[in-house]
Amino acid sequence: MDFQPNFQNDQVDHEPELIFTRIGPLRINMKIYGKRNQEIPLYYVDISGSFSDYTDLALYPGADKEKPVLGNCRFNKFQKSQIEIQPHGRSKFKMSSSKEKGYYWSMPWTSISGGQGKEEQMRQFLWKDIEPASSRSGRLELGLYDTQSSDIHAVYTGALPGTRKGGVLKLNDDDYGEEWRTMVILTLSVLIEQARQKRNREGNSYTIGMLAY
Repeated sequence: MDFQPNFQNDQVDHEPELIFTRIGPLRINMKIYGKRNQEIPLYYVDISGSFSDYTDLALYPGADKEKPVLGNCRFNKFQKSQIEIQPHGRSKFKMSSSKEKGYYWSMPWTSISGGQGKEEQMRQFLWKDIEPASSRSGRLELGLYDTQSSDIHAVYTGALPGTRKGGVLKLNDDDYGEEWRTMVILTLSVLIEQARQKRNREGNSYTIGMLAY
């Protein structure tokens, strides 16, 4: 049985490897570049929520906020068990933490079975730590797992804390369409921001961390 998202947009130049880069004086917002062309941003991530318990994140195509938003996220800074996700044109849903120390999310999918036509269903994915906490180097390392199999669809390797380099996302599948790719980037971006805030709270930059969302 084959699967495909309910929506695809092949007009986007698909990049199998994406680089996440913090921008601005506080290095909060992010621009996302394709590895093959690191001069023109493919996505822009706007992060807000100063002096609030909640952080809001919005994903846009291109270099800024001029184009229509692709999706939004919201989470409580101090209660991270659930993250509110709203892709453009779809209802809100919760990306929930799991006992495997990861986050589940799902999206509409179409199953194609030989001779039986198409059937719509929800397909579930899991962002999960690749390495155990005891062996980590201090950077975020996540794998995107398919809950119906042991397949890893994407791997994110974050930059070492304190460096000015950006993390790298490698997509193992380049045929699932733009909606799937958007969901991967949107859900990953909010986990990257959560990790940054956690480092600030645990380090010596608590005040700056709160002001910087």
